[in-house]
Amino acid sequence: ERLGSIFAFHHWNKLPTYLQDNLIAGGVNQFLFANDHKRTFELAKERLEPTFTVEDALRTPKHHAIAILNTNEALNAFLVHMLPPVPTKDRYNNSFLTKRHARMFGRSWSELQKVL
Repeated sequence: ERLGSIFAFHHWNKLPTYLQDNLIAGGVNQFLFANDHKRTFELAKERLEPTFTVEDALRTPKHHAIAILNTNEALNAFLVHMLPPVPTKDRYNNSFLTKRHARMFGRSWSELQKVL
């Protein structure tokens, strides 16, 4: 079994440039949701083609994502229907678990920045 990292973020520019390049070059799996930021799709252009153009990707319907998977064989990007978000009233607040797990297993962001 192999355990990989999960990077979830809303905007490429929130990451340092070197990390953006490494994630793209490293062949991470991407799920690109409806987005009006053209550069997001331009960064993934080579992996979107031939299924999607940048203009097609900009028209991704709500509750769908374009999946770009890193597999041994070349696999074209494809559209995935996602479930809509859980209504706020039905969400379970597990933030206490996040904090506890961060203390048990994680390192602070400032500590990670020193290593990088």
